[in-house]
Amino acid sequence: MGRRIAFQSTLFFASLFGLLTPFMPNYGSLCLCFFFLGSAVGGSMPTDGTLFIENVPHAKRYLLTALSVFFSLGAVVSSILGAVIIPSHSCPEGPDEPCDVNTQNLGWKYVLGILGVFTAFMCLARIVFFRMRESPRYLVASGRHAEAVHSLRKIISFNGHDYPLTIDDITDDPDIEQGKVAQPAGNGDVRLSLSTRSSQMVYHSTNESPDPHLSHTHSFATPVEEQTPQFLPSRVPEVIPHATSQPKGAKIRAIPIIGRPLASWLERMERLFTPEWRKTTILVWSAWALIALSYTMFNVFLPKLLESRAIQNGSGGRAQALKQYLFYAFAGVPGSLLGAWMIETRLGRKGSLILSTLITGVCTGAFVLVESQGAVIAVTMAISLGATTMWAVLYGMTPEIFSTEVRGSATGMASALSRISGMAAPLLGGWFLAISPSLPIYVSTVICFAAGACALPLPGDADYPRSRKSVVTLAH
Repeated sequence: MGRRIAFQSTLFFASLFGLLTPFMPNYGSLCLCFFFLGSAVGGSMPTDGTLFIENVPHAKRYLLTALSVFFSLGAVVSSILGAVIIPSHSCPEGPDEPCDVNTQNLGWKYVLGILGVFTAFMCLARIVFFRMRESPRYLVASGRHAEAVHSLRKIISFNGHDYPLTIDDITDDPDIEQGKVAQPAGNGDVRLSLSTRSSQMVYHSTNESPDPHLSHTHSFATPVEEQTPQFLPSRVPEVIPHATSQPKGAKIRAIPIIGRPLASWLERMERLFTPEWRKTTILVWSAWALIALSYTMFNVFLPKLLESRAIQNGSGGRAQALKQYLFYAFAGVPGSLLGAWMIETRLGRKGSLILSTLITGVCTGAFVLVESQGAVIAVTMAISLGATTMWAVLYGMTPEIFSTEVRGSATGMASALSRISGMAAPLLGGWFLAISPSLPIYVSTVICFAAGACALPLPGDADYPRSRKSVVTLAH
C-alpha cells in the first residue's frame, strides 16, 4: 500500500465516521462508530509521523516532536466547544429535575458534529491542495528504485529546481554506481556477487519494468552492509531455485481474500523480532501501551472528578468543571514545543522521555493531595504540560528509532497497542473507582513510572538509524 495511500485514507475514514457519530440512533451503534473513528485516528497518527520523518533532512527531524503541538491545539478547540455548548444543551444537574434526552441533551451531538465537519474539511484540503508524493525512502527500501527516482524528480520540480537525478544518486555503494554488480537472471532471483570490497545482494523486488530511461546504464541493486569475513568464490553456496522450494508463508497466502495481506503483515512483524530489533520493539511498544493506559485512566475521569470537587466546594458543577478542564487543555500547548527543545539538548530523546514521564507521574500522584480550587488547577496544568511533553517526545522518537524497512510496521503497531490500552483504561479505572475514588489516580501514577522505566534500556540518539549513512541521498 505504501505511505501515501494510508496518509490519505486514514483521515478520510476519520472524517466519515466523525460525521456519522452524532446521528447514531442507539448506544450500541454509537460505540461501533466510535470504534471505527478511533481506528482511523490511530492509523493516521503513525502514518503522518512516518511520512514526515522520511521527507525531511536528519537535522530537522526534531520538528516532528514540535508538530504534535497540533494535538494540544485540537484539545483546546474541543474544550472551548464543550465549555460553550454542553452546559446550555444538557440535562439539568439536579437528580430530581426531569429531562427529555431527545430535546435537552444534545450538546455532545453538536460538539461531535462540528468536529466532524472540521475533520472532513481537513481531509478535503489534504487531498485537493496538499499533493503528497510517495516516500522515496520507502520505495528504495522496497526495491522500487525507478519509482523512487520518479518521486524525487517530482519533488525536485515542485521546489523549483532542475537536477538530473538518476539511479546512481539514490545509492551509496560505489560498486553499484560503477555498474560492477551482476544483473539478476530474472525477477525474484538472488545472485551473490563478490568483489574485493564487499558482497552485495541484487534483486528485483517487483514485477514492474524499470524506467526505460534509467535502465540502460544503471543497475537496480540494493546494497547490503559489508560482510566479514570475506569468502572465496569457490565457497559461495549455490542458490536453490524457487521451483524446488516452497516460499515461506505459502499456506497462509493461499487463504482466500485475507491470505496475502495476512502473510505480508506476519513477515513484517517477524522482521521486528529479529535480534537487531527485538529489544527496541518490545520496549517502545511497552512504553506506548503503558503511557496510553496511564494517561487515559487519569484523563477519562478528570472531568467527572473536577465536577464532583466543584460541587463539594460549592463553586459550581458542570460548567465550572469544563472551565477548569479548559485550563488543563491550554497548559498542554507548550508541551510539544518544550519536548522539541529538550530532545536537542544533552538529554536527547531518551533522557527527555524519562524526565517527562517522571514529572508527569509525580504531578499525577499530587492530584490526590490537593483540595483548593487554585491548587487543583495548578496541579492539573502541570500534569497536562508533562503529559503532552511525554507524548510529543515518544511520538517523535518512535519513527526515528527504527529504520525505513520496519518503521511503518513498528509505529503502526505501537499506535494500535496504545489504542487497546486506551480502551482498557476506562474499564480498569471504573473498577478501581468502585473500590476507592483515589485508586485510579495512584494506579495511573505507578503505570507512568513503569513507562519511564521502559525508556532506560533504549538506545541513545547516536545509535539511531538516522546517524548511519542514508540509503537515499542526493549528490550535488
